[in-house]
Amino acid sequence: MTNSRGATAIPIAEHALMLMFMLAKNAQRMIIDKEKKLWERFDSLELRDKTVGLIGLGAIGSEIARLARELE
Repeated sequence: MTNSRGATAIPIAEHALMLMFMLAKNAQRMIIDKEKKLWERFDSLELRDKTVGLIGLGAIGSEIARLARELE
């Protein structure tokens, strides 16, 4: 028997932060606009000095908190 508890905490936490950035910067719109060759400006959200709310601080939540803290 083995236990891999916490083994995927880092990649999942990095993925969660990537999704936060993609949502904040509206990456989907950028990709669609690029395909349509539209180069219009639009506002996006800055994550600096924002608060991240986490439910649960297991291995994944703790790693997300550590990574998010480094954005300060």
